[in-house]
Amino acid sequence: MWTEIRRGFQIALTVVALAAPAAEAETLTDALIDAYKNSNILDQYRAILRQSDEGVALNLSRLRPVLDYVADARYNDSSLVSGGYSSSVGLTASMLLWDFGASRLDVEASKEVVLATRELLRDFEQRVLLSAVTAYLSVREQT
Repeated sequence: MWTEIRRGFQIALTVVALAAPAAEAETLTDALIDAYKNSNILDQYRAILRQSDEGVALNLSRLRPVLDYVADARYNDSSLVSGGYSSSVGLTASMLLWDFGASRLDVEASKEVVLATRELLRDFEQRVLLSAVTAYLSVREQT
């Protein structure tokens, strides 16, 4: 699965590098800053990282108690039956006591997915910066 994701991002990086407008950086630092700021794929990677972070919170929420409530109020205005108000309120509490450790394992797996996604983001950041350096040096070599 990770090889497919990595391959997809390599293709996307190539497309972005070819479709990007010509940079007008005067120094290598400017070229690196522009490459980092203008990379939409890095923004997508950050969104994927945020999504995997939310997966940890979702799995943690399964371990917490759940409160459900219901409230109902009615008014009966009928000439056949004596009219009046009726109301009811209900509260239900539930909590997972034991699931043979499955929820804890889900939390740990989610945390590992976050760590792996962070490493993929770092890897892609380095690829973007390497592409910027390569492009900058080839332009400098041509001039």
